[in-house]
Amino acid sequence: MCGIVGYVGPQQAEGVVIEGLRRLEYRGYDSAGIALVHDGKIACEKRAGKLANLDKALADHPLPEACTGIGHTRWATHGAPNDRNAHPHLGAGGRVALVHNGIIENFAALRAEIETAGHELLSETDTEIAAHLVEAELQEGGTLTEAMQNVCRRLHSDFFDFSVYVDWDLSAAEKGGFDWFMRKEIHEQPRSITDTMLGRHDEDGALQLDELRIAEDELRSVDKIIIVACGTASYAGMVAKYAIEHWTRIPCEVELSHEFRYRDPILTRDTLVVAVSQSGETADTLMAIRHARAQRAKVLAVCNTNGSTIPRESDAVIYTHAGPEIGVASTKGFMTQLVACYLLGLYLAQVRGTMYGDEIASVVRALEQMPAHVQRILDAADEVEALAAELAESKSVLFLGRHAGYPVALEGALKLKELAYIHAEGFAAGELKHGPIALVEDRLPVFCVVPPQGRDFLHDKMVSGIQEVRARGARTIVLAEEGDEEVAPYADNLIRLPKVPTLLQPMVAVVPLQLFACELASRMGHDVDQPRNLAKSVTVE
Repeated sequence: MCGIVGYVGPQQAEGVVIEGLRRLEYRGYDSAGIALVHDGKIACEKRAGKLANLDKALADHPLPEACTGIGHTRWATHGAPNDRNAHPHLGAGGRVALVHNGIIENFAALRAEIETAGHELLSETDTEIAAHLVEAELQEGGTLTEAMQNVCRRLHSDFFDFSVYVDWDLSAAEKGGFDWFMRKEIHEQPRSITDTMLGRHDEDGALQLDELRIAEDELRSVDKIIIVACGTASYAGMVAKYAIEHWTRIPCEVELSHEFRYRDPILTRDTLVVAVSQSGETADTLMAIRHARAQRAKVLAVCNTNGSTIPRESDAVIYTHAGPEIGVASTKGFMTQLVACYLLGLYLAQVRGTMYGDEIASVVRALEQMPAHVQRILDAADEVEALAAELAESKSVLFLGRHAGYPVALEGALKLKELAYIHAEGFAAGELKHGPIALVEDRLPVFCVVPPQGRDFLHDKMVSGIQEVRARGARTIVLAEEGDEEVAPYADNLIRLPKVPTLLQPMVAVVPLQLFACELASRMGHDVDQPRNLAKSVTVE
């Protein structure tokens, strides 16, 4: 949530800061602002809306030349996204300009205090209060460092001091000829899978997860696994539950991070909490792992950002290697979280002896073949994108799945909600007759993720569910593996998936749903990379 840029150096700060904000706008685009130091005074300009609005304001009212400046792109928490609530915020005397990410939870008491002291606040934000407090500290004669330290001690918030190692350069954050970052990132998934699999086993095929810092004896004593995550990451966790329980026979639960600690979960030294977060800064998930560690549970992070807070505060980490993900709606982040969770499940099975070595090696080989399978789907993207163009007027879309296809249905629905702003719901297909079938009406698009034929009992039940919605007028869009002819008569549109093991099918089944959501939103005229009201990383609870 939000992006912050600061610059001190020989160049003109305005250009450096604005370009930095342009690269960070995906983190928040409700407003943007800049403050420069010139001749001992602060010049500031800020505007609601996207960065283009600030660009125009600066063109109309140029700021003075300066070699020191800060900038901010905002995802609104306190106060509406308008000009006066945009950052930076100034202290009462204009001596301090301050930008801030997060929420100051005791802002009401602090606001009352400084208003009583005669300060006039110009915004609805909690951040402006901090600017006034810092300036008041400076007026007492302290240094800026002392002022910041004193104020931070008074703020009830999550102020982190951390460094993050970035192992990609700016070229990786360019669109590379694609119209949207999201579309580029969908097409980068074969490479991301390959990178996440690199170096994960020795010459004999045994898994080696060098980033794990939990002893094998401790892993053998684990009697319960709880996966905590939010949004898309929680759906990766749901897939992981199916795989981990099947391979290890350890009971596995999936919890939304923001609900986890408030229900007083039962945690022991033999509980393994797995935190899944692309950014490693998700506030809800961070609070969940802090609670888990306070209860003496072991914590393992699955994360894409080296050195971020959640991995640093965990006992162990499996890094995904998706590279930068600029599009707010996660695609390759989700895909590599799946890979990391599969690797964790297989490693636990290896340590605990619940699978033979050749069984583990077989699944690892299947994972190593997944980039080619995903690429085949991407090579046929035109078919899915043509379907999206045909359905661009849809007001509602349903997604159905069973077993590991159920989280895929949830993820497909979430992508449409995020990007197209239409009603979209994912259901376990068996739930249809318990209520959701009432939503089915004539020509309603219903995506159906069909399990591989090897799972006959699930496959047949899914085909029955497709027949149920089709009998009530739905337009059935069926995702089924190559060679599955039983389902073909009941599909108005048939999207073929490569044959893969059942537990790995989510890796291929999710790709057409990503492509569909991206193209549908684009056809509807929406900003695919920066959907309304959303930000890439949610760093407030």
